[in-house]
Amino acid sequence: MLVCGGLLASYLWLALTSWAQGHFLMGAGHGTVGYDFSCFWGAGKLALQGSAASAYDWSTLKQLLDQELAFDQDPLQPAVPFFYPPIFFLVLAPLALLPFPAAVAAWAGIKLAAYMAAIRAILPGATATMTALAAPVVIIDLWIGQNGLLTAALLGGALATLDRRPLVSGVLIGLLVYKPHFGVLLPLILAITGRWRVFGSAAATVIVLIGITGTIFGWDVFAVAAQAMMSANRYHLVDGDTPWFKLQTVYGALRAAGLGSAPAWSAHIAVAGAATAATAWIWRGEACYALKAASLSTAALLLPPYLAIYDLPILAVPMAFLVRDALEAGLQRWHTLALTLALTGIFMLEYAFPEANEPVGPIAFVTLAAIIAARLAARLSAGDPPVQRHLAPS
Repeated sequence: MLVCGGLLASYLWLALTSWAQGHFLMGAGHGTVGYDFSCFWGAGKLALQGSAASAYDWSTLKQLLDQELAFDQDPLQPAVPFFYPPIFFLVLAPLALLPFPAAVAAWAGIKLAAYMAAIRAILPGATATMTALAAPVVIIDLWIGQNGLLTAALLGGALATLDRRPLVSGVLIGLLVYKPHFGVLLPLILAITGRWRVFGSAAATVIVLIGITGTIFGWDVFAVAAQAMMSANRYHLVDGDTPWFKLQTVYGALRAAGLGSAPAWSAHIAVAGAATAATAWIWRGEACYALKAASLSTAALLLPPYLAIYDLPILAVPMAFLVRDALEAGLQRWHTLALTLALTGIFMLEYAFPEANEPVGPIAFVTLAAIIAARLAARLSAGDPPVQRHLAPS
């Protein structure tokens, strides 16, 4: 509990000192707090006005932000276009009913609570709190108002409930369609392992979400959104308008190193294919569930070519399952020390990102993959049963 208190105190100190240095709420003194959330809030506003499809037009969205948040008075603010699937409006429209400061606070509270609940479903008590909050990117996500914590909550919650509450797990997987590139591996794993109740629940959830979204916001919004997402793909992955070092992927790292599009894509696809094959093999085998879940959540980070620093709270999901495996297996002291040092190294990479301006994601993912491989080998050589004892999250 002392460590948990120290983490919370450091977060509070960072917030207070940053505020004192002038990092105000977006729209108040041209601050940065909630800057990325501004496009979510603006999109929700347009949806409430009956113009959800226009949220995908940057000039329309920017005009609204200029009016509501004096967006045009700071020439240093870059564009924050909106290109999320339309079901996201079901979350953003209610938030847009609130004034911007209240909406930022509500968004932060909701996603942090969901994230903490997901990690608590994997690990017990203080261990869950330490694992969840130790990641530096948690405060980055809260600060700029992005959605990495929500994505981590849905993925972690789905894996934590996969066998205990399959219908709930399916609903969480269905909700993950708001950021679909992190869930592309899930249908394959559900199919090859015969988890058809989860599969059906996820499919039904997606169908219901699409139906509600189309009924409320208009069916034309789906075609407009598809076009916007294609434009975003070209913007981020082809034209390089986003600096390559900001992409925390194999593709981004290779482009940042100077490789062209074709070799970078080839290498990324090869890594993604290997991660998919390895994950499928692990799930078809007799590994303990914690290692299976760690492998799937790590592979989920390796597959998409677009991944930003604010998405890295998802790292807490495989790390939590690795800690759970260590607690279940009763590791020897030196094994525990090695695992602790490896996980600490992953967190330190996140601290290095703003200074180094280099993609740290691939290094973190490879480190996680190496830990999982080592734990699988150790379990196999020791002849461990699939699960030695069950850890009851509290």
